[in-house]
Order: sequence, then C-alpha cells, then structure tokens
Amino acid sequence: MKIDKNDERYSIIKPIITKKKEVLKTITIDGRNFYFEFGFDTCDNVGLCYDYGWNAPETFEICYYDTRTGWDQIRTFL
Repeated sequence: MKIDKNDERYSIIKPIITKKKEVLKTITIDGRNFYFEFGFDTCDNVGLCYDYGWNAPETFEICYYDTRTGWDQIRTFL
C-alpha cells in the first residue's frame, strides 16, 4: 500500500523516513565490517555509534557519546 504525500498519515511517518535517510548517509562498510552513527533529535551532540570490526576485529561495539560539555563515552562490547 502506498501513502500519498497529500494523505494526513504521511506527516506521521515523514520524520521517521527523514531520520532513516540521515542514518543511511553515515554507514561505512568494508567487507564484513561496518560503522554508523546517529544523533538524538531531542539533544544536540548526543547520540549512538554502532561498530562491527572497525576498531577491533570480530567485535561489535555500541557507543553512547555526549559532547555537550567535553567528550563523554559509554562503550559496550559484544
């Protein structure tokens, strides 16, 4: 089913589509390795990074970052 841009429901999904396009622009892929990040809409300079194999071989990392008052990171490795 296709939603026409003049349909009122389009305004509901438009922010989601816009955010997805932004995230897709940050993806870097090299073989099996990938990296992408996105910032939170409600708070500038705060976001998440997802990294598989970029910083460490065969390692998946999720990193929360906050650069509002310096450079703070909380990193989780799987």
